[in-house]
Parts: sequence; structure tokens; C-alpha cells
Amino acid sequence: MTRALAPDRARARRLRTTAGLTALVLLAAGLLGLLALLVPWLPGFSLLQSVLYVAAGAWGWNLARSTPGAQRFLIATGCGALVLWLLGVFVPGPGAENLLGLDGVDNLLHLGLGIALLLIGSGAFSSARDDEPTPNP
Repeated sequence: MTRALAPDRARARRLRTTAGLTALVLLAAGLLGLLALLVPWLPGFSLLQSVLYVAAGAWGWNLARSTPGAQRFLIATGCGALVLWLLGVFVPGPGAENLLGLDGVDNLLHLGLGIALLLIGSGAFSSARDDEPTPNP
């Protein structure tokens, strides 16, 4: 009986770890973006985008403690990244309407991040071994 549950536990642990690492990366990116606003020699970042990253990272760190929360965070953050990608594609370059300061590099980053997080959160990368029950000896 214990062996049959092992793949589910391993997948749940990987999901929580991935969500936690994603949250830490978002927190770090947001904090670096906020720091860049204070230090004049660092490249400029958007204040709104940095605040969004910090908020998403803090939310994800909180949700990564449980498997359903980690999955919810990965899927929601993937959807959010795709929304940022769409905004970057359809809102023209620098100007008053581009509050997030999105450019081509941001668009590619958000597209890749959104697709990856949606696939990971939905379980598309779980192997067939994870889905098959282990036979009891």
C-alpha cells in the first residue's frame, strides 16, 4: 500500500518545490526591480511590474506549502504571465498607456513563463510512471 502512494507523494513534493522556487524567483525579480528604482546606475524597471512580481512571489510562497495551493499558484501565475504577454503585444511601446513598461524581451519572457507554468501546474510534465499504480509484491 505504501509503494502505491509513493509516486503521488513524489509528484506533490515536486509541485510544491517548483511553486516555491517560482515564488522565490518572482520575489527576487520584484525586489531587484524596486532596488533599481532607488539606485541610479541600475537599469530602469517599471514600479508597477516590480510590485506585481513581489505580490505574486509572496502569494506563491504562502500557497506553495500545500499541493493544491502550489498547483493553484502555478496555474494562476501562468495565466497572469500570459495576460502580461498579451498586454505587451497589443499595447504599443513606451507611452502613457504602457504602464508596465513592457517590451519585446518582457513579452518573450512572459510567453515562455506562462506556457511553462501552465504545463507544470496542470501536470502535463508528469511521467507515465507517476500515473501508474505500483503493483504490490
